[in-house]
Amino acid sequence: MDIRGRKMKKPPACAQCRRRKVGCDRVRPVCGNCARAGKGDCFYPDVPGQYIQNNSGSPLPQNGNGRPEEISTVDQIREYNTRLQLSNMDGNELPQAPKQYIPRTSTFPHNKEVPSGSSMRSNVNWVQGPAIFVDEGVNYGQDEAVLKELEFIKKRLMELKEISGRDITGINLDWTVTKPNDTIETKKNKKRKENFLTDAEFDLESGYESEFNKYRDMDPSFLDDSEIFDILENCETDTHRDEIMGYLDSKCSNDLLNFNTVCCLDPFLYKQFLKRIDRTVCGKYQDNLKNWKEKTITGSQYKKPTYVVKFPNKANTKEFINIFNSIVQESSSLIPILNLAQLPESIEKLFSMGSTFDVTKHVLSQLFQLGEINICLLLCYQAIVSSVLINLTEEMNIIFQEIKAMFSILESNIFTINSEIERRSDVENHTEYLRYTALWKFYFSISPSFADSVDYNEDVNLGISLGTSHEHSDTSNILLWNFIEKNYQYRTLFRGQIPKLTLSQPLNTAFVRDPLYDIDKKLLSHHGEIISNLLSRDEKLPISRVEEIKNDLNLEISNIMKHLTTVAANISNVNDTILTKNLSIYLTYFLMLQYEKENDVENYKKTYLDFIMLTQETIFYIFSNFANMKFTGHEFVYINKFFKVLESIAIMYLGGYERSERQYSKLSDENAKQENRFHSGLCFLILQKLHMLVRDYSKNCKVVNPLATKLLSKLETIMSHRFEPVEIERKNIFESISTDLLRLFNTKLYRLSESLVKKEFYEGGVKYDPNHWDTMGITENNIDAVIDTYYSCS
Repeated sequence: MDIRGRKMKKPPACAQCRRRKVGCDRVRPVCGNCARAGKGDCFYPDVPGQYIQNNSGSPLPQNGNGRPEEISTVDQIREYNTRLQLSNMDGNELPQAPKQYIPRTSTFPHNKEVPSGSSMRSNVNWVQGPAIFVDEGVNYGQDEAVLKELEFIKKRLMELKEISGRDITGINLDWTVTKPNDTIETKKNKKRKENFLTDAEFDLESGYESEFNKYRDMDPSFLDDSEIFDILENCETDTHRDEIMGYLDSKCSNDLLNFNTVCCLDPFLYKQFLKRIDRTVCGKYQDNLKNWKEKTITGSQYKKPTYVVKFPNKANTKEFINIFNSIVQESSSLIPILNLAQLPESIEKLFSMGSTFDVTKHVLSQLFQLGEINICLLLCYQAIVSSVLINLTEEMNIIFQEIKAMFSILESNIFTINSEIERRSDVENHTEYLRYTALWKFYFSISPSFADSVDYNEDVNLGISLGTSHEHSDTSNILLWNFIEKNYQYRTLFRGQIPKLTLSQPLNTAFVRDPLYDIDKKLLSHHGEIISNLLSRDEKLPISRVEEIKNDLNLEISNIMKHLTTVAANISNVNDTILTKNLSIYLTYFLMLQYEKENDVENYKKTYLDFIMLTQETIFYIFSNFANMKFTGHEFVYINKFFKVLESIAIMYLGGYERSERQYSKLSDENAKQENRFHSGLCFLILQKLHMLVRDYSKNCKVVNPLATKLLSKLETIMSHRFEPVEIERKNIFESISTDLLRLFNTKLYRLSESLVKKEFYEGGVKYDPNHWDTMGITENNIDAVIDTYYSCS
């Protein structure tokens, strides 16, 4: 409306939209319709909606200072101030919609004088030029502003209710917006109302939030500490440990589901075991630790690229890829971006002059082909060494021995090819570049050699920058992004990190076309939400909610099993199962630490029994899939995760050993002492049997997995550890456990021990004989392996 009460017209549509009689969004300089149609001749008639005709040819009135005086109405100034107040009413504004018309403004504040209707002058910065009808991006109107105030008041009222305990059921907390003229709701107001409901979770009909969350809305000082899951905030550390880890600790500091994280959250493990490892290594083997740190920081031999890549001869390369085809029969489903059909033709062309290549003399398309051939050879090697059920013929064994001898060269080829590709600035085929990046990132995720390497998420970042994460039409690109997203979520969630790059909607809107990922996506998204909640600092997490999460995890696998109809789906399900079991084990142990902190014996009993049963099922599941005939040749997809889970279980049972030994040293009652010693002995026996099982498995492998070697080294160090009492502030839960309850724990532990290895087989087998008690089994012969085991993130 102008000052005389007349309704003004909207700015006109562009000439193209008026001619085609379609709706125009009136964006300048090119409207949305013309931008989509690729029309560059988008122009607007020179009839902008104005209050006052802007005639540059007419003389402007002069003010007292001899300067042109701006023509502004009282309503214009009043409207400007009203909009400014509404937009600043809330500190947390929603992002405003981009303006369709940009008014002519000063590039910097001039502090010009603007006349008002009463001829009074006030110094304000004002938009110069003709007024244009543009809808300002006001976040909400007056009614919504009042409702937000009521929302704040209601939260404070609920806090007072919690503090005082007074009954407020008689108070009416409802407030309904009712106006006689609000019978018809415009589309604009309806959309604004829907956005407000979505972002603020506020109900305009009732006037307050649908659910009051005291763990989010109340001051934490008023909450009951016994209800809050805060054990993750009680991390043990000291300057000495930080100096040892230094740069190395930064690589795994964000990992929640990690060996070092468990030790730092459990004071009995940290002060009685981990710090003793530190004292031993730093006291007697300082030079070994220094050399290992320098080697790790500067990089291994694989990270020193040259300009030459080497392969086996053409015949053996082709034959080894044929072996991969015959062994990994589900490769097309598990690794859909690996183009095996074109590799023989590529080998014929590239290997015609030999099997050694100077990467600087080849075009990018050839580098991508060489990289794919190299990754395929490495995948075939991992498939063979990860399985104990593959029997190689004499001819196949000859080729395998050649690949085995060249294994380190093939892995160094990855860095050489990557370095040359990154050096080029003429990458045109971005899809091939992304596909190759996704391939070597997948290999890094399943190779033990790179289990300790820093993950920079090169595949995800490249896919986002190229827009592949928003692909909706090209099926091949959608499948490529599905593979990248799934692999990224597996490797981050297993370590207890939040997969932020794919959880965010603005960064990832692609469809799901991969049938395996379609099965797994819901589970992976749920795991991402769980990790986000555990690491969140926006609100306190109640213990009851963590218990619900733990119980829900056990139901997820059974739901997925209903959709498993192919061999590939069953293989992929092994990854899902071990991912879920790993998270369940950590959550259960975290709850045990929480109940110990609160000295809640009843809940600790229930949780400890769940932990024993869960670990028993997990160990059985792992060793049954070490040699599963249905999955022969596909073990490389999940086998590294098995060793990491067994490592976690081992350190957690060491925690039980430490507690019962500590309580044994303080008791005088013989029955109680006997049960505590029996408990610590059973924990030690379980570790002994785990060592025996892993060692026997490794003997049957063609090449021992480096992660299995690390696990054996860690188990040997643990079993060479003897209890030494140190001062610990936290109360030992075993001080509050009755003899009868401890006897129940021992019964369950004995059944677990017998399910691993029967007593008669164990006594007749070769057991690890701990020695060097004073140094926890650390000697000059194994010091490098011990350092690599305890100070790396793998």
